[in-house]
Formats: sequence, structure tokens, C-alpha cells
Amino acid sequence: MRPGLPRPKAPLAALLLAIAGAAAAGRTTIDLRQAIALALERNTDVRSSETDVNAAHGTLVQAGTLQNPAVSVGASGIQVSPLAGPVPNAFGVSWTVPIGGKRAAGIAAADAGLSAAKATRTAVQQQVRLSAATAFVNVLLAEALLSFARSDRETFGKTLELNELRYRDGKIAYGDVLKLRIQALTQDDAVRQAEQNLVAARADLVQLVGEDALLPAFQVQGSLEPPPQRPDQTPEALLGRALQKRPDYLAAAEQIESAKSALVQARRQPIPDLGVGFNYNHASGFPDSYDLALSVTVPLFDRNRGNIEQAGAAVEKARIAQEALRNQLRDSAAKAVAEWRSSSAQVTAYSHGVRESAKESLDIRRRAYELGAGSPAASPPTLFRVPGEQAAQLQFVTVQTEPVRRPLLVPAQVSFDALRTSDVVPLVDGKVGRLLVHEGDRVRAGQPLLTIASPGSADAQASLDRDQAALANATTILARDRDLYQHKAISLEELQQAELAVASAKASVESDRTRVRVTGTGRGNALLRSPIAGVVVARHISEGESVQAGSTATFTISDPSAIWVMAQLYQDDLRRVAIGDPVEIRTPVLEAPLAAQVTYVGASLDSDTLTIPVRIAAQNPGGVLKSGMYVDAVISPLRTEQAMLVPATAVLRDADNLPFVYVQAGQNEYARRRIDLGEQVNGASIVRGGLAAGEKVVGDGALFLQFADNLER
Repeated sequence: MRPGLPRPKAPLAALLLAIAGAAAAGRTTIDLRQAIALALERNTDVRSSETDVNAAHGTLVQAGTLQNPAVSVGASGIQVSPLAGPVPNAFGVSWTVPIGGKRAAGIAAADAGLSAAKATRTAVQQQVRLSAATAFVNVLLAEALLSFARSDRETFGKTLELNELRYRDGKIAYGDVLKLRIQALTQDDAVRQAEQNLVAARADLVQLVGEDALLPAFQVQGSLEPPPQRPDQTPEALLGRALQKRPDYLAAAEQIESAKSALVQARRQPIPDLGVGFNYNHASGFPDSYDLALSVTVPLFDRNRGNIEQAGAAVEKARIAQEALRNQLRDSAAKAVAEWRSSSAQVTAYSHGVRESAKESLDIRRRAYELGAGSPAASPPTLFRVPGEQAAQLQFVTVQTEPVRRPLLVPAQVSFDALRTSDVVPLVDGKVGRLLVHEGDRVRAGQPLLTIASPGSADAQASLDRDQAALANATTILARDRDLYQHKAISLEELQQAELAVASAKASVESDRTRVRVTGTGRGNALLRSPIAGVVVARHISEGESVQAGSTATFTISDPSAIWVMAQLYQDDLRRVAIGDPVEIRTPVLEAPLAAQVTYVGASLDSDTLTIPVRIAAQNPGGVLKSGMYVDAVISPLRTEQAMLVPATAVLRDADNLPFVYVQAGQNEYARRRIDLGEQVNGASIVRGGLAAGEKVVGDGALFLQFADNLER
């Protein structure tokens, strides 16, 4: 899984500078926490969202300083004179009414903008965290898979090496070794693919955390194993600490506190009211005077009740949002932990399974190898003696190196001789009329294969008719001009022009006749003829199909009396083969080996199979060998090479069918020694290992020694 963030393309110079800077800083390792922190620090979207949050917060602060416009309404100076005289009586009412909530509207808009900016920042940070964690885990997983692939390749390489030894001992067929070599190439491809996946995973992590991951000593610190849970850390405690690091959860808590503060302020705000007073003063000259005053306070409206209810609803809404966020985080964390533990458990199980099976397989093969060829010195040799009169019947051979021509057995496949094979294409456009031959038919050179309904055939015949008429006319004119020239009526130049006209007309007629022979003799029907003699090995068209001149293949004709045998050589064997080397083709369908010769050795290596093609030319009497057959090719190189030889009678087999010889260890003392056996050449066996030049081995009589040795054992 790849992170979904865009991948910037850093210039090479910038990457090199970043590598140098990181190396100077000494940073060679990184863990998951550092990776997430670096990703958050480098991501432009995170920085942009942080800037938006700061700008929204500044807008909110500015909105709090706005003044609400208001108007004052009042009535005073009402004069009441119930009695005569200047008695001041006054009745007055005044109050202030806001005519707009500009500050409240600004605060609400700014608060909404701040909430949106915080939500955007939270979403971006969550995406970056997820991308960084995913890239980090992908690197860990890619490293683990690369380790497994390399371990598998190493184990399989040892298995292949052991089987190569078994093949040299003649225990398994070459085809089995070839399959193992192909599987080894598959293992190499798996390692290369794992290396490419690791490079891609590191590249993804580099785009998030920086160019530090390009350092040669860069290491990702982490494990795919699920971390153990400490007893003092309960899931709720871990969840609480995780919530305290979530900006969206902290924002929800802040909204709750803000709503609570608004509720408290709403409850403390006094209720606006209206005061109405009446004052009466009487002074009429009497000795006593008195005042009468009346004052009434009436609430205008209880607008605080709505504010209190609104603030309480906001508190409850914020609590519900916080709890929903908590539950969502709990579910996400539980799901992530479950997926983490499941995937890590699968990877761990796969790792343990691969390692255990590889170890078991390697132990078995190592044991088999120790018991077989290639380890003659694994244990000290056991010596045994024979009486002198019996030892006198033994024949000894001194081991020495000699020039030999070592045959090479390779699998090969029969194919048609390309120099004797032809794809037949028409020379005219048209439709196939009638097929005259079928697969398996033997044809002669020039034999018709099919008819083609083509306007070109009629055109060729018409052109022939015209040119023949022109030739007849030119011939008549030439006869007349010769007579005139004899009577001195025309010049020599005019006679030569008449002769030239006859020659040109003859050339046109011959060309038309050739065209008619190629395209056919019928009016509008062309005949397609075989260019070579051979057998129809393939038919590519049917009656009624359209064909194009020079491009549509109709039949494939091949001469099966000669074939090619294509072999594939590994580069280690290439130095032994040269053009002209004799070859024997062996297959159960042949009563005796078929003699052949190497005619071509490829100039390039096949990158898929790591082999070089070798072409072998052979005669195929009776056409017994068919194209596509698999055969064995025994190449007998003309070049010689030095090899250690022992008589074939000296080589014996033990109970495990492993080869060994008897080496003279002293006077009438002999030791059984295992050898690395090669091919047989002219009645002798090539020894690749286990013996040294100058040692003496028992030739004739070795079977008697084995019988005596087995009795003592």
C-alpha cells in the first residue's frame, strides 16, 4: 500500500546536498515517532493549515473588539398641575436598546472559521500521520521480505550445488539439474524484485520524512512484532493519553469549556427592567406640607432565559461531540491494533515457517552431502590388509592427469532448417479460390498450391495479347524497311529503329508471358506455385479468404531431409564447444545415434536463461525427427583438456550408491576413499576430486577387495 500524498521530484543536486547535510548531522536511524514528526514538519499542507488556524484565531480576536451600535429612548418633563400654582410634577422614562449585534455576528463568523481551520488542520495531520506510518511499516515489511528472499536464495543455492555434485556422479538426470537452475534464476528474480520493492518503499518514506533515508547507513528502527502491553497500561489509559495528543479532541474539550463559561455568564447577567415613578408635592400656604411619591419597577423582557437555554444546549452538544470523537478514536485504535497484530502475526509465522523449513531442508541436504561425494576427508580412512598372495593378483594404476576430449551432454530441440524452409506468399491481391494441397503433402518446385481470383491475372493476359499484337506489327514493319533499305529508299538509321522496335516488343512479350506463368493461365484466376521442393508443414489460409501481394503467408514448405537441432549452453561449458565439433543425436525414436555437426555458436547471452544458443546441423533420413522434438545432443569437442583419469574398473559403489576407489596406503594395506566422479571417456572415468596425482589405486581386482572389505566390516 502506497501513501496517497503527491510525490515531489527533487533535483539531483538537492538530494546530494541533503545527503551531505544529514550525514554531517549524524542522523543514521529513525523510528516511527521521528518519522511522523519529520513528516508533519516537512509537509506543506500541514504548514499551510497551521497558518490558516493562526489567521482564523487573529480574526476571532479582532471580532471581540467590535462595538455594538445602540440607541437611547426616553421621555421626561411631563408637567402635571392639578392645583393652581407652580407645582413641579415630573414623570420620566429612559432606556438603551441595542439596534444590532455586529460584535456577536463577527465573533460567531470568526469562531466558525477557526473551527473549520482547526478541522482542516486535524484532517491534514491525520492524513500525514497515516501516510508516514504506512510508509514506515512498508519499509519494515520490505526489509523483512528481502531478508526472507535472500535466505531462500542462499538455501536453494546450496541445494543446487549439492544436486550439481549428484549430477556429476550420475545420480540424477541433466533435466533435473536444468529445472533447478531455472528455479535458481527465479529465486534471483525474487531477490531483485524484493530489492526493488525496498527501494520503492524507501523512496516513499523519503518523500515524507526527507532525504535522510538515502544515506548508506540509514536504518529504520522498528519491528513487525506487536509490542507487548505493560501491566500498568490499561487500554483506557493508553486511549486517554492518545486523546490528549489529538488536536480535534482538544478542540472539542475547549468548546465544552467555552460553552460552560457562556452558560455561567448568561446566568449572572442581570435582567433589564423599566422603572416608572410618580411624585406629588403639595404647598398651598397651609402650615403643613406633604409629599406623595410612587415608584414601580417592571421587567421589560426575560431575554436571559433564552441565553441560558442556548448555552446549556451548546454544552450538551459539545459533550456529545467529544464522546463521539472518543468512541470513534477507540474503534479506530482497536481496529488498527487488530490489523497490526494480524498482519505482524502472519509475517512472523511466515518468517518462522520459511526459516524452519529451510533449515530442515538444508540440514538434510548437508547430511546427504557429507555422506556422499565431495567429503572424502570427513572421517579418517579405515585401513585393512590382505595376504600377500592375494595382493599379488591386484593391478595398480598410478593416478595422473592426461589430455582428454570430454564429451558434453546437453538437452536440445529439433527445428526446421531455415535455409530449406519457405513461407509462400502470393504475388497478386485477391481471394483464395481452391486449395490444391494440404498439410503433409509433398510438393515439387513450381507445383501449384492454390488458385486466387484476382483482376491482376486478367490484366496480365490482356497485356500479353496487346504486346503480341505490337510484336507482329513491328515485325511486319521491319520486313518492309529491310526491303526499302535494299533499294536505297530509307537510311540505315531508319532500319535500325525498326529493328529496335521489334526487340523491345519481344522483351515486352517475354515479360508478359512470365507474369502470366506466375499469376496463372486462366482469365481472372492466378496460380500460386511452390518455390521449393519439400513438404507442406503448415497452412495459414482457407478458401474464400483475402490475400495481399507480398504479405499474406499461405503455406509453409520445408525440406525435412535436413534439420537443425538447437541446444542451449551455459557459459561455463561454452569454452569447450567450437564450430565443427562432431555431435551425436540420441533419442528413443532412433535406432542408432545420428551423426551431426556444430555449425553455429551464438554471439550473445540470453538474459532470461543465462544460456547461449548452439545450432547443430544434421541429416534426417526418412524424416524420423520432427520439429519440436526434444533430444539429447552429445558434443565431442575437438579441443583437449587436462583431466585426472582412473580405469572404469577401479570405480565401485557403496551401499548408498556413492562412488569410491581403493587407494594403496602401504605394504598390502588399502583404504576406501570416496571420489567426485565425472564422465567416462574411452573406458576411463574422470575424477574431479578425492584423489591426488601420483597416488596408486586398485584397477583390476578392486571388486575382490570390496568383497573382502565388506566381510571385515
